Amino acid sequence: MRPRTLLIAGLVLLAGGTGIMLGFVTKTVDCDCRPCMAMAGDSVENARAAHPAGRMPVARDHRTPAVPCDPKELQRIRDRIDEIRTKTAFSERLSDGYVATQEGVPIPWTDDIPLQYRAEQFQAIIAQALDELQAPAEIVGFDCNEPPCIVKLRVLDGSNIKINKSDAWRKNFRGRTATLVNVDCKDGRFERINLFAPSWDGKTDPAGLTEEENKKIRKAAIRRMIDGTETEEEKARDKRLSHRLSTIRESWQCAPADRREP
Repeated sequence: MRPRTLLIAGLVLLAGGTGIMLGFVTKTVDCDCRPCMAMAGDSVENARAAHPAGRMPVARDHRTPAVPCDPKELQRIRDRIDEIRTKTAFSERLSDGYVATQEGVPIPWTDDIPLQYRAEQFQAIIAQALDELQAPAEIVGFDCNEPPCIVKLRVLDGSNIKINKSDAWRKNFRGRTATLVNVDCKDGRFERINLFAPSWDGKTDPAGLTEEENKKIRKAAIRRMIDGTETEEEKARDKRLSHRLSTIRESWQCAPADRREP
C-alpha cells in the first residue's frame, strides 16, 4: 500500500475504538483526496471550497507528484477494520458467556417481585419463623443483593432447621432452597450453618394461592428439573442461586472461639 497521509490519519481515527494502531508514515505526499472524502460523506464541493486545487498540501521533505486516492483500497481497509471489530466483539461475548456459565447471570430487582421477597419484609418473616419453631440458630446476616434473599444461619446445636414447616414461611413462600453444611473454621473446629432461600417462578405470587396450588407448582418445577425439561429461565435462576450459595459457604466467617459451643 502506498503511503497517503490523509488516508492513514482518517483510518487511525476510525480504528481508535478498537485500539488498532496502523503505524506511522515515513514519507508524506500530496493526495488527491476528493474521491475518498466523498466516500466519507464530505461533499466534493466542501473540499473544493477549502482547497480549490483539490489537494491537501502536506509538509514533506521530498516533493513527489500527487497520488490519486483509491476508494477501493480505502473500502478494503474499512472492511478489515470491521472484521477486527467483529472478532473483538465475539471474544468479549465468549468471555461474558464463560462467566455466565460458571456463575449465572445476576438477577435484577424488578417491580413485579412480591413484597415478601424484598429485604425488609423477608427479614421479618425469617425472624417470625425462627421464633415459631424455637429454632436453635443465630441469624448471621442476609444476602439480598439480588432476588431471592438468602438468610444465613449459624446452627447452635447441630440441628437441621426445617424453616418451611413454619406457618410464617408457608403463608408467604413456595418451597425453599436449603444448604446445610459443616464449615471448616481452619482451627480444628467446624461450624454448622443453614442457608435458606425461598423459591419463586418469577410469575405468580405464592401468597395469593392456596397451599395446595403452591405445592402443585413446586412439584411440577421439581419434576422438570429431574427430567431435564426446565425452561432456560429456570436453569438461569438455579445456576445463579447455586453460585450465590457456594460463595457464601466459601467466604463464611466462623464465630470467635469463645462463642462456640464446647
